[in-house]
Amino acid sequence: MIRAGLRRLVVAFGVAALITAALSLVIGPALGNSIQRSLSIGYMLAGSLVMMIGLGAGMRGFGRPSDDAPNVIHERVGSSALLIVIGASLVFVGIGLDPRTAIF
Repeated sequence: MIRAGLRRLVVAFGVAALITAALSLVIGPALGNSIQRSLSIGYMLAGSLVMMIGLGAGMRGFGRPSDDAPNVIHERVGSSALLIVIGASLVFVGIGLDPRTAIF
């Protein structure tokens, strides 16, 4: 069960990373940025967007009456956590690719 969950997490991260890279490689150089800089900005923007979606998904419904079934609430929190982890990972990849920052 854990192996299947990790596999889904890696697949979701891979899909997000590939879509972000494709869009960054099209838009970034068209705006005059280098390839490395456009990838970095793309990953940071995509990661921030995915984290905001995750936060919104997790906070949705806290003001509503609590007549939701416990499994619906559990699923909502799990989806929110997944989106936040993927978004944070994309931001970290963007920071690592940024030519203006030196991690090591």
